[in-house]
Amino acid sequence: MWRRESWAPRAACWKCHRNTVLNRLNAFEAYTGLEVQRPYDAAAVIIALEWQGPRP
Repeated sequence: MWRRESWAPRAACWKCHRNTVLNRLNAFEAYTGLEVQRPYDAAAVIIALEWQGPRP
């Protein structure tokens, strides 16, 4: 489970509600099987996003 207080500033930066961020992270984890709070999984996600390149 995500620590709620750590995602409030991120949600404000993204201009969405904290629960939206948490729901999207939970959906991502359910879809991929990765836990982005684990360093190895977080690194794999970052590498995959960097490899994909910039969004149009």
